[in-house]
Amino acid sequence: MRTLIALIPLFAATLGAVELADGLTLSGWGKQYLGVTGMQDNVTPPDVAAYEPQGTVQQTLRLRLFYKPIDWFSAETAWQVSPTVSQMGGNALTGLFAPSLNDYRITDLLDTLYTSPAGQVAFPHSLDRLTVTFSLPFMDIYAGRQAISFGAAKFINPTDVFAPLSFQDINREEKVGVDAVRVKFPLGEMNELDAGYVFGPDGRFSKSAAFVRAKFALWETDISLMLVEYQYNLLSGLSIERAIGGAGVWLEAAYTADTIFKESERMSPGIHGDINGNDDFRLSVGADYNFAEANLVLFGEYHFSLVGTLRPSQYLENIWPGTGEKAYSDSGVYLLGQHYLAVGFTWEIVPLLNGSLQTLINLTDGSLLLSPRLEYSVADDLFWDVGASIGAGVTARQGDFMGFIYPVPRSEFGLYPYTVYTTMRLYF
Repeated sequence: MRTLIALIPLFAATLGAVELADGLTLSGWGKQYLGVTGMQDNVTPPDVAAYEPQGTVQQTLRLRLFYKPIDWFSAETAWQVSPTVSQMGGNALTGLFAPSLNDYRITDLLDTLYTSPAGQVAFPHSLDRLTVTFSLPFMDIYAGRQAISFGAAKFINPTDVFAPLSFQDINREEKVGVDAVRVKFPLGEMNELDAGYVFGPDGRFSKSAAFVRAKFALWETDISLMLVEYQYNLLSGLSIERAIGGAGVWLEAAYTADTIFKESERMSPGIHGDINGNDDFRLSVGADYNFAEANLVLFGEYHFSLVGTLRPSQYLENIWPGTGEKAYSDSGVYLLGQHYLAVGFTWEIVPLLNGSLQTLINLTDGSLLLSPRLEYSVADDLFWDVGASIGAGVTARQGDFMGFIYPVPRSEFGLYPYTVYTTMRLYF
């Protein structure tokens, strides 16, 4: 089996983009990932051997078929498989620090082709795109499994609720596809009206979503206004982007009325005690500046999340299913506090070698999430990365309730694991 895993990127390397027939193209990418992850003190129970660093080897192959026989019609499909050997196995703690992904798919393949009993060897796979597009003079129609992204913010997107990314994503190349019908109406050169319906499991309305978004340019500023209904919630969103003094600036905000279409649940108090305690407001505002002569880009972004808590000891209670804030299960919220600052840079050190550093700071408890990375262009379409994701802060203490040992947070990123990794990526 390990021999088979090792052969996958070699197979990808021999493909190259191939025109299979008139208008039909096969392309994709392959990646080899090697990472070592360790947990912070007192996060895992004493009987769980997760303190020692755990290794993961993953090889990913993604194949994409694109068909465009005529100007007004195209179709796309993509399938991805990721054979994985990991000492982490099925450790549920690894998913604690990432957005929950609601299943916006009518139906799907089995998650894995094979999983060993201990979960240390697995072949996860996904049919991640299956879309047809009709480009008509007065509108564009997208139907099927597709990527849907919203928002102007660069790091934390309050309006992106269908398949959100996390700040520390280090092993994801593509946004997760969702099943949807989407229509875009151009309104002049710079304006458009965008509407769609996103299907949940078996197409059930209670698990589905709908959105409408207007995008327009005004006074050299790009503005988007949107409404999204999902999981009985109603989100009102605003995004603004423009240039000021050579810098790019942005603002993205969303207010979510929790279960507004399901009054029996809406009247249940949230963890903070107010009768609509699960209503949510989130805001991201930031800027970046390109120092062209130095090949250096600096950036900063402030983020506010109403559903977070200012008390580290309540972090885990605040996200607990059934009693915590619903934004953590419905809206892809994963940050535990209220006030954050993301700062960092990207820098072309020399031709073919780029470096970056992203730092997310919890402004209340002072903890940090550091993500340094170096990327070297080995050849055309072949890249080698080394990097890390490191949580730094006061570590948790152990609580004891009738013999049950549990972590009591004293800072947010003092809970986070650290990962050191290297990848080799080939695009074809």
